[in-house]
Amino acid sequence: MDQDTTPHAPQTARNFFFYFLNFALLYTVAINLGGVLFNMIDKAFPLVGGYYGGGSMRFNLSSLIIGSPIFLWLAMKIYRDEGKDQTMLRSGIRRWLTYITLIVTALIVIGDLIALVNNLLSGETTTRFILKALVVLGISGTVFSYYFADVRQQRDVEHQKTLLPRLYYQGSIVIILIVIVSGFFFIESPVLQRQRSQDDARINNLSQIENAIYQYATINNSKLPASLGDVTLPVGVANDPVTGEPITYQVVSNTNFKLCAIFETSNRGKTTEPIYYPDTSWLHDKGTWCFERSIDQYLKGIVAPAQPVPAPLQ
Repeated sequence: MDQDTTPHAPQTARNFFFYFLNFALLYTVAINLGGVLFNMIDKAFPLVGGYYGGGSMRFNLSSLIIGSPIFLWLAMKIYRDEGKDQTMLRSGIRRWLTYITLIVTALIVIGDLIALVNNLLSGETTTRFILKALVVLGISGTVFSYYFADVRQQRDVEHQKTLLPRLYYQGSIVIILIVIVSGFFFIESPVLQRQRSQDDARINNLSQIENAIYQYATINNSKLPASLGDVTLPVGVANDPVTGEPITYQVVSNTNFKLCAIFETSNRGKTTEPIYYPDTSWLHDKGTWCFERSIDQYLKGIVAPAQPVPAPLQ
């Protein structure tokens, strides 16, 4: 009995590793493929009051770029190994994972159809929703149809020569490549993203300086500081966080002052990705930009001190 079971133990562990990893990557690729397409639809058909998630788009693309080649290579390797080793076709691990996948995809398809009918009955027949429903149906339906055909047919040596697995494999490569390439047209470049982050850091410093000036004026009978050296600031806040150059502070009148900085981007107008700023008083264009503030308005409670601006919502 030991002679029968011992040789199969390493093979069983190996099969479990390959099958489990293959199905885990299948879910990863399918979910992120849908994520990229959803973001494309959101960008192409924006909702009033909504925003486009560029950050999630980048994560979905990164997952596809890394996960897709591994998944496709592993799927082809398993397909070839099954042609050489018929015991893999009868593997309990393979059957269980296949049926679990069928259950998951069937539930997704049913849920998607229920949501579609519900929205149609509610009058929400938007192009945006219909396209998303088609994406879900397309991805989950493709996965379901492939594995449903797989469990229905007895994949013997002759069946291994059919074109079904290879067609799915080649079709997946084409679709994934098209989605990845198209996705890069819907996100901003890494250079522009870095510049936006640097500009956000500049606004954060300006905001802290503004608050410090307001506090100084409150304590000193509405008098403005002569320079930034007169106010208490954390180390480095009085300088540009990237270049290290001092931020320009200028007294305009007894009650008004300006804060100026040089920005690398604009946070107003049309961009590839919308930028969310809860305080529009920090909107700026590219290049040198000054923000004028009034002590009178602040002391009268008309203008609240600006808060540090967070990174754009993703």
